[in-house]
Amino acid sequence: MYNPLLHKKPYGASVMNQETRITFPVDNSLGIKRVFVVLRQVFGEGGEVAGESLRYELPLSHSENGQDVFVGSFALSAWGIWQYRFEGEFANGDLAFFGRGLDGTAIRGDWLPEWQLTVTKRDYKTPNWAKRGVTYQIFADRFCKVGDKPFTKRGRLHADWYERPDIAEDGRDYRADDFFGGNIEGIISKLDYLQSLGVSLIYLSPVFESCSNHRYDTGDYLKIDPLLGTEEEFGNLVKRAGEKGIKIMLDGVFNHTGSDSKYFNKEGTYPDLGAYQSKQSPYFDWYYFTKYPDEYACWWGSTVVPTVNKSAQGFCDLVLGENGVIDKWSKAGVKGWRLDVVDELPIDFTNKLCSRIKSEGEDMLVVGEVWEDASIKIAYSEWRPYFMGEQLDS
Repeated sequence: MYNPLLHKKPYGASVMNQETRITFPVDNSLGIKRVFVVLRQVFGEGGEVAGESLRYELPLSHSENGQDVFVGSFALSAWGIWQYRFEGEFANGDLAFFGRGLDGTAIRGDWLPEWQLTVTKRDYKTPNWAKRGVTYQIFADRFCKVGDKPFTKRGRLHADWYERPDIAEDGRDYRADDFFGGNIEGIISKLDYLQSLGVSLIYLSPVFESCSNHRYDTGDYLKIDPLLGTEEEFGNLVKRAGEKGIKIMLDGVFNHTGSDSKYFNKEGTYPDLGAYQSKQSPYFDWYYFTKYPDEYACWWGSTVVPTVNKSAQGFCDLVLGENGVIDKWSKAGVKGWRLDVVDELPIDFTNKLCSRIKSEGEDMLVVGEVWEDASIKIAYSEWRPYFMGEQLDS
């Protein structure tokens, strides 16, 4: 029976107006005389689609090993997500329906799941180096420590690398403000080990200045966190890793900043006039205040990570512009970005962000954090076209 791994070319996604060839073998004892593939579009331009079904006949090609083999092709002129099934027609005109079984192959029956066909706007340009590589994720504070960096943060630095991390107790909010001091020099010291594992890409947890150990509450997008090291040391990591055939991918946290950041500056840590401190701040329109200054939109109700207005020109300039985030760290040799909570980003901003990253070269990789099937992801009532050829590689 039909198995898309064996009987559909190309396997996986197709490109708009590109021919898709289907082979449908069926036991000739069933007496099926004609076979049709029936397609319907479910997502496309504008989101969800409820269009009419398309029906293409697969002519009988030949018979072998007790099977009649029907082969045909079609090309779809609309990009998006399509679903398809098969119909077999008997000599008397009655129909047999075939859908997707649990193992992905065809079974006969009514109201069965259908197969998915992703049709992109254009060919992907996913970097060849990433297709068969090995990615190793490093949580920078806990991977390896070489030497000591000055500790100037709130919270505490563990004296013993093997101590238990702090946890929230008795209803106290967890602040992630205990550190072990893992650093860039520590990562460099392990490059031979990583190379021995066959690693071709290091995905770093956030490395920009922050008040937390996880650093998802960015304080300054243009500075390496001093507890991790210096910009020079980061450049050395990229260089030394590259000499061993290992590329570096950064974690891009663009849905929110930290409340303790130069942009929001709730704690007054930075000399910059933050949005929390004054409506005259150049960063004021970056945030959504409902009752100034203490009530504002934030990620999943966590007030330490206020949500950013991705249409604010100043924010867009910082991330996308000359000498901005993508520009600076691409010049430092970074070859990929993992986009944190990408389904929180507006489609238009995601398009611009991915386009900006890809403008640095076809060897740039863009990966998004999506917790469900990213090809059919709906966030805030919108289908997200991640795999239509303009956004994510994976």
